[in-house]
Amino acid sequence: MDSSEKIVDDLKNSVDESNKNLAELLKKYKIQIKSSKEEIGKQSELNVKKAAEIENLKQQILDLQSKQEFNADSYAKEFHNAQKEIDHNLNILKRQDKLMVDLSQKNDVCHIKLNNNLEKQ
Repeated sequence: MDSSEKIVDDLKNSVDESNKNLAELLKKYKIQIKSSKEEIGKQSELNVKKAAEIENLKQQILDLQSKQEFNADSYAKEFHNAQKEIDHNLNILKRQDKLMVDLSQKNDVCHIKLNNNLEKQ
């Protein structure tokens, strides 16, 4: 084998190795994208659930306000507990929104990397 054949073989091996690495990277990015989408779905479901809980608690507050048979002490206590739970759920929603933004950004980065790798091929 002369040196030009060796160079051609080396280039072929390099390209094959590069393609293998790109395929592995592509597979890894696809897994990350799938995982990110699943997590976004879970976070979306949780947000819907928490929003429904908040609406339910708001309705409970309205119901409590309309009932005059409660004495002032029990009314104030139930109202306070419902408000605390609303505040707690709102904090959870804020954290979930941040997680969704973070996951969405990670997903976008994966897509960009995937597209860049596909363009390089």
